[in-house]
Amino acid sequence: MNFCKCGCGKAVKKNWAQGHKQKVDNIMHYPGVKEKMAKSKMGKKPTKKQLLSLRLGSLALTGKHISDAHKEIMRRVNTGVVQTEERKRKGAASRLLFYKSKKGKDLKKILSKKSALRWKNPEYRKKVLGRRPMSFFEKCVQSVITKFNFSYKFVGNGDMWIGRYNPDFISTKDKSVIEVYGSFQKKKLQKIKNYEKYRGDYFKKYGFKTLFLNELDIKRSDRDLHLFNKIGGFVCLNGHG
Repeated sequence: MNFCKCGCGKAVKKNWAQGHKQKVDNIMHYPGVKEKMAKSKMGKKPTKKQLLSLRLGSLALTGKHISDAHKEIMRRVNTGVVQTEERKRKGAASRLLFYKSKKGKDLKKILSKKSALRWKNPEYRKKVLGRRPMSFFEKCVQSVITKFNFSYKFVGNGDMWIGRYNPDFISTKDKSVIEVYGSFQKKKLQKIKNYEKYRGDYFKKYGFKTLFLNELDIKRSDRDLHLFNKIGGFVCLNGHG
């Protein structure tokens, strides 16, 4: 015989994880049950604030694990499922609303600090950037480098670092780097004003000169000729033309 896990003492055919329909009623009609459950799960008496934040479902399913077989079933069910535009729009609106709230802002600060801490680990940076494919802008620049046989190599996937930064293209022969970026991304991050100066000054400390290219250089009808002139001129200014 199974007994209700809420602590009410009633005999039940199924436990909460399987859908015990009386779980809400039991919590409502038996004073102290929620606190008793929380204490048994946490190993200590919960504070008033913790009690208010605990959800019935969380308590009921604490310690429960989805089996590998069930995970496989869910994977098959969801494989190939495409979200409708309406659902995407609602989800985006919901997330935007949350991150504008005080709770959302606090969460963003916590996540930002954790991300900055992880990024200090060289192995983590290498692992993340090693998965990064070449962007459209970088592919355009690589095409010109290959076409005109410039001595630059793509290392934006974490292959080479200068201090704590990973340039997009580097020429050890010319002691120079090429950075490719979208100004719309830097504006979003509020870095466009100082991005080129800060990045250029940083690489300069290690003896590297920097050429910056953005979407204004890429989205031109004469892109190849324009990039050839900019990269070629940059190489000549560095005394290797």
